[in-house]
Amino acid sequence: MKSLNLRNIHQNISTAGQPLIGLWHEGFKTSVSRLETNYSGLDYLPGLARLPGASTEEHNLSTYWGAARDRIPDSAHDLFPRAADMPRPNPMPNSIGQHLTGTNHENMVHIRSGQHWENCGKEEADSYEQKLEPTLKQGLSYLHENSTETGALSIQYLRNEDVQSPCGSKEERKESCGAGFFANLEDLEHWAKSHASHLKIYGGALAHYKAFGDERRFRTWHEVCVIDKGDALFEYVNCSPETGVIPSLPLQSGTM
Repeated sequence: MKSLNLRNIHQNISTAGQPLIGLWHEGFKTSVSRLETNYSGLDYLPGLARLPGASTEEHNLSTYWGAARDRIPDSAHDLFPRAADMPRPNPMPNSIGQHLTGTNHENMVHIRSGQHWENCGKEEADSYEQKLEPTLKQGLSYLHENSTETGALSIQYLRNEDVQSPCGSKEERKESCGAGFFANLEDLEHWAKSHASHLKIYGGALAHYKAFGDERRFRTWHEVCVIDKGDALFEYVNCSPETGVIPSLPLQSGTM
């Protein structure tokens, strides 16, 4: 990652293209003892399940509110308290034409929650795309638009593309995820447990599982990481002010 120099990449864009293009990178590292993951089936295992030596166990339970926290090993001795100082930019930085960099406060959280319906029959795939997916997008939009209230710092809906497609084509796979940062694990838990936008997603998922029963091929999964202070890196070159954590975290400004 150290070889990824966004400023140099941007400077190598044509003079006409530079003002029109923004580049950004959000990355972090975390120890295994500060993360958890969960899968709805063993026939589709992305993300952390592909790490060498990883193993998974199948279950058909939605478990209970707070189960994610309990699956994080360090929660046995760490409550992951809210950072004492989490200032938001005021005023909003003028990020166009700027190179912004920064890091995270203590116990910032990243979540990636995925959906896979490639193996579904037409009826089940249509049901997901027409009922559950719009509800999911609405919930993520709410988080994006209400960052201060929810503690969501950067939320995105990502749709995977087929890397085997011919050059230039953009064939989407039936695979997606919502990904983003929250100020604290408590903020993520509060939204998941009590807010109408997530309860609608949760209820829709249970209804889908009930409707298709043992024939269901729709798969879900998630990863939650609690990040130590300074273990995340945020970098933005010529990005619009609403990109990533620009509206949420204090970043250092430099020339491009």
